[in-house]
Amino acid sequence: MIVALIIYMTLQLPLFSSSVNFSEPQDKFKDSALLVPDLIQKHGYPCENHTVVTPDGYILKMHRIPYGKKSFSEKRSVTYLQHGMLASSADWVLPGPRKGFAYILADFGYNVLMSNVRGTGYSRKHTYLDPERHSLEFWDFSWHEMGVIHIPTMIDHIINKTNENKLFYIGHLQGATVFYVMCSAMFSLAPIASLKHMISPLLLVVAEFRTGILISITY
Repeated sequence: MIVALIIYMTLQLPLFSSSVNFSEPQDKFKDSALLVPDLIQKHGYPCENHTVVTPDGYILKMHRIPYGKKSFSEKRSVTYLQHGMLASSADWVLPGPRKGFAYILADFGYNVLMSNVRGTGYSRKHTYLDPERHSLEFWDFSWHEMGVIHIPTMIDHIINKTNENKLFYIGHLQGATVFYVMCSAMFSLAPIASLKHMISPLLLVVAEFRTGILISITY
């Protein structure tokens, strides 16, 4: 519920890529205003939109860059990118070619899939709940649901679409945290292990975890 509250509050702010108002006309010449598929295609990369429905009814969006601009073999390793809190799949492509991690991976021959967790701008739908009319029910989730439901559902979808039986998972911040909920080994970019020295205003929301360890890392 804490994570859901943070996401909901952030959707009211214009500071994060996941909070773009999709219903208003945007300046198509500004990368920050483009939706992820349009942004990817603007830079000459292929993009696929995938819709995935979780067992608990959340309708999630995934964006895929199947290959890059450079020539590689047809056999491409699958890489799953999971964004951090208050973010979206846009974070992996906003820096542009040669800088955006998704582009870099695609150009090195990887089949890149970028997920958007429930509640973000791209995954704010449900099969029977409305995020406004059923706000308490819709936003009643945390890292647990992301790790136990979201990640396995996305991985199953990727495996079915690519016919690959393995993939690389790369998570940033919350993207690392939710993987730890599910299992025990991954590439972690800035994982959150403790909030003891946190000074961010977000501490008001997650204060109950300040003296505890959120993640147990086993080597």
